[in-house]
Amino acid sequence: MNAIQTQIAGFIAIITTALGGLTGGVQDAVASVEAQFAGSSQSATAATTAGAGAITPASSSGQVSTTSIYLAVNEYRARHGLAPIASNPQLKNIAQNWADHMARTGVPAHNPNYLGQYPAGWREGGENVHQNWRGASPQEVVQAWHNSESHRLNQADPNFNQIGVGVAYSADGRMWVVTNYMR
Repeated sequence: MNAIQTQIAGFIAIITTALGGLTGGVQDAVASVEAQFAGSSQSATAATTAGAGAITPASSSGQVSTTSIYLAVNEYRARHGLAPIASNPQLKNIAQNWADHMARTGVPAHNPNYLGQYPAGWREGGENVHQNWRGASPQEVVQAWHNSESHRLNQADPNFNQIGVGVAYSADGRMWVVTNYMR
């Protein structure tokens, strides 16, 4: 494990210990972590409009959020014996911009230039996209990726050590989720 992975593993261990009595998994963990940040400069803000027709939910809105997907991916990786993956703000911007784009256009597709947008120094990259009409839970989104070989290869790649997550909702209620991975 590199230094970042070790720090993340420690952070997850602290959260897991602090939330020991919770039974709702990622949903409760997200709510508890967000409650810890309430009132700080890091707290989630109200939903913001990210272009006409695309809505990015606040992570405390009860909808799937970037935080809940990030935690669900790391929960998945832990269940499969993989190291946790660190959040990368540059990848998060790429993923969020693409989720917003899909929500605006209504077209589920991979970003044709995601690797061209990655920060300098990347060696390997991947992208998962998800569109859902019924409001799946974070675990259901991650399971859908698991059920697709190419998507599973990204989220279970032991070499990927950084992730960016984007979540948007279109006006018609569809949820759009993007994860960008790199090492």
